[in-house]
Amino acid sequence: NGGLERWADEVNGVSAMVGERSEAERAGRELLSRTTDALPSHVVTEPRGFATTCIVPSRLVGAIIGRGGAGIQEVQASTNTRIVVREIAGDAANHTMTIAGPLLNVCSAYMLMMKRYMDAEKLCDRDGS
Repeated sequence: NGGLERWADEVNGVSAMVGERSEAERAGRELLSRTTDALPSHVVTEPRGFATTCIVPSRLVGAIIGRGGAGIQEVQASTNTRIVVREIAGDAANHTMTIAGPLLNVCSAYMLMMKRYMDAEKLCDRDGS
């Protein structure tokens, strides 16, 4: 079928432009898939929810949160989670970031916030901040 062949050629052309995923990325995505597939439903639907906390450098907090909190609000809205960033008493160099909600939502929000973290780090490194 000519239409199907043209579509396959277009897909292959886009793949060539974008480039192949790295082996590490493929392995990471496979691990994520195996892990989520293995979770029993009682864990995924646990009504009490889950939380995770991590440390983020104070110098990146503004970029991670976004102007007027827009970055956090966007991630909260898309993942149905609650994200709180707080100062750490006695540690001006770092803040805590806590994400709470259903398990898979928390994991998704964490990944999105780590993308914001890495983007902020790259931006600060580029600007020399």
